[in-house]
Amino acid sequence: MSSDDTPEVPAAGAGPRAEALARNPQDLALLAAWQAGDARAGDALARHYGPHVRRFFADKVRDFEVDDLVQQTWEAMVQARDRLGGGPDGIASFRAYLYGAARLVLFGHFRRLRKSQQFDPGVSSLEDLAPSPSAQISAYAKLERLAAALRKLPLEQQILLELRYAHEMTSAEIATAHGIPQGTAKSRLRVARQRLDAQLLRMGLAPAG
Repeated sequence: MSSDDTPEVPAAGAGPRAEALARNPQDLALLAAWQAGDARAGDALARHYGPHVRRFFADKVRDFEVDDLVQQTWEAMVQARDRLGGGPDGIASFRAYLYGAARLVLFGHFRRLRKSQQFDPGVSSLEDLAPSPSAQISAYAKLERLAAALRKLPLEQQILLELRYAHEMTSAEIATAHGIPQGTAKSRLRVARQRLDAQLLRMGLAPAG
């Protein structure tokens, strides 16, 4: 496995990636059951991943919008399998499928808010879309000191870096979540890291490394 596929994580503790790998077969089975009409399977997934999905939205939108976007994500998980990356061989990574759904819901939300104004997640940052006070700074402990810099990046790049470092997703999982080739995901991650480091330097902070 290349260094690009090995998330930089603290030595102590298994971390979210190890947990996700251990849960993946169970989660995929629950997803299949849910899509087949088993509401209890959906409830089990929502209980475990609900806090993760809430955190994904909580530092990007206003508080009163979070619950609706979380609900839209669960609905998309059931209704839009083909659009979200389920191929003829099924879904390899539940986590990639989950965050792929959340990403599309988030982009749809901002497009509705912008209406006649152009929204491009590769250009628009959270500061452009929804300026907010420090109450909306990321709750992710690992990204707390980077939150201000991340909010100045294009939203697409912010999500890439969060999936990589907060959720410890590999470039292959990120590629699935974004619906792009793995090589493209690696390239975009490099560009996002470079842009984050440049932003940190402008703010008088050390590069993320």
